[in-house]
Amino acid sequence: LRIPGEKAEKKYQEVATVAFQKKETTNDETILATQTLITPKEEQEEKIAVPEIKPTNKVKLAILLPFDLNAEVRDANMNRFMEFYEGSLLAIDSLRKTGLSVEVNTFDIGKTQSQLTSVLAKPEMKTVDIIIGPAYTSQITSIGEFAKENKIKVVVPFSPNIKELATNKYIFQVISPQDDLTEPVTKEFCRLFANKKIVIVNPKKDDANDKKDFITALKKKMNDNKMSFTSFIANTNTTHKIDSIAKAANKDIVVVVPTTDIVALTQIGNAIEQTRQPNISVFGFPEWHSLQLTGLYSKPLYSYTNHYINFNDPKTIKFFTDFRYNFGISNTQSVPNYAALGYDLSFYFLSLIEHYGKNFEKEMKNTTTELLQMNLMFEQVSATGGYINKGVFMQSFNESGINSLK
Repeated sequence: LRIPGEKAEKKYQEVATVAFQKKETTNDETILATQTLITPKEEQEEKIAVPEIKPTNKVKLAILLPFDLNAEVRDANMNRFMEFYEGSLLAIDSLRKTGLSVEVNTFDIGKTQSQLTSVLAKPEMKTVDIIIGPAYTSQITSIGEFAKENKIKVVVPFSPNIKELATNKYIFQVISPQDDLTEPVTKEFCRLFANKKIVIVNPKKDDANDKKDFITALKKKMNDNKMSFTSFIANTNTTHKIDSIAKAANKDIVVVVPTTDIVALTQIGNAIEQTRQPNISVFGFPEWHSLQLTGLYSKPLYSYTNHYINFNDPKTIKFFTDFRYNFGISNTQSVPNYAALGYDLSFYFLSLIEHYGKNFEKEMKNTTTELLQMNLMFEQVSATGGYINKGVFMQSFNESGINSLK
């Protein structure tokens, strides 16, 4: 493993090169493949061919992130990228125990084009099986062109908008914009609420109806599934209207409010809070959580996200215990969690290569991998384009906390 920069800040230290093997003098196991680890202390169209599936027990991975090891002042992002990297190392250690040998080349690519160009020019980069990175959108074009030229998969972990995705089949976009999640969310909505009555309460002002496209897609999906739903525009009688529908329904109802406008949400949220029927719940959007409107949470609330961590799960507990043991610190409690994201992406893609070789694309839909916080479900955007993750978690918010719905 190589991370350029010899003058890391004092709270970082270089750990001696070690091999993935058991120590001869102890029952403990080392954690890193042969490498030097920086650890925190405190368009030319290609001919279509049928790809060959070749399982392997050796994978070459390159991690390209802006660690900025020579920075005099470290910001939160630098530490998060380090946590992402350390999570990746824990995934590699887990896979090593299954017999997979992983050669890791890690480079500090900073934020500049010149530093990235220098790294991509290194001979070993052309021999890797997969690249994870970069962090910044400005560097995606160069890495994407390099990946395309050398037929290397590249996993972009943080950028939600990648223009190169449309024409580069070697790019995998992990974080999806909200609009790209409409299809999987409406599909899951109809699965979860098939036996409930759906009530759509639209805001008074049309310019506040910023989820109009989502509702259009949802109505189509509900019609396809022969689901019962009704809709009306919010007014001074909204509370009574919802209560009347709930009383007559003889089943649970789910109220959908298609807006993220704080004024409209406050008004409709207050109306929902005053309803009296016990069979009322609400479906909302991820943007609501930052608004902290209590009226929206007065009833059981359903929503969705592309990342979720169950901190009570034994696998999650073990991961964070191992993280503290190996790296001496607790990781930043960010959302999504960078250490868990590093683990998930490394474990997922390295497992695919282990079982199917570098040409694993067609096997992704047939593969179920238990991860820490991601539900990775990649779909190709076009015949010559890359892949975007459309995996989601449906969630419930109630007195017992936040739960993922199966």
